[in-house]
Amino acid sequence: NKELGRDLGASKMRSDCAELAKESYKCLETHGLEDRDACAGHFEAYKDCRKREHTRIVEERRKKFTEVIPRE
Repeated sequence: NKELGRDLGASKMRSDCAELAKESYKCLETHGLEDRDACAGHFEAYKDCRKREHTRIVEERRKKFTEVIPRE
């Protein structure tokens, strides 16, 4: 639907952690699904990044709402 300004083939991964996700999957390609322990560090780093990113987004949204809706 490029007429609507949307590229349906575009990646949905728009995270600051996209590079860590790529590294995690690349590790799985290298070591195979049987040796998940070899890639555990990559996946932990990705999960930690996503948690930090989520916390940051929530705080930014909370800040926007408190600026728009003054508290009495």
